Amino acid sequence: MTNPVKLILPDIEISIIKDTLGLIARSGILISLIWVAKILVALKSKPLMILVGPQEATKEILIKNFFDTLIDSDHYRYQTMMGHPLWANKTRDVASYTMAHSRFNTFKLEAMIEEAGLLINRDRFFLPN
Repeated sequence: MTNPVKLILPDIEISIIKDTLGLIARSGILISLIWVAKILVALKSKPLMILVGPQEATKEILIKNFFDTLIDSDHYRYQTMMGHPLWANKTRDVASYTMAHSRFNTFKLEAMIEEAGLLINRDRFFLPN
């Protein structure tokens, strides 16, 4: 009598965390496994995640690496948002350009939220950065 072979399936969440940590490490950023796991848990509980923070922060690299791991280059589900309109200081009408910048981001977020809420997208991630 032979022993039956047990098929061990990889845990998809552990694979996602390891893959993301590998990409992040290649980007030169140190982040703990716990933080990557927390972000994954947050993404699994809600179809949309929005991160905010200072310009040129590590959040951009972190989310880009999650994007590469989770979304597999589906650019419709990953959108880079324009941050603070510092560029408007160099224009003649700072107030108008700042309001236009704000409306652009608002419309973009509303469109992503609407798309993320569709039933066909219930198992997909959407990442504005």
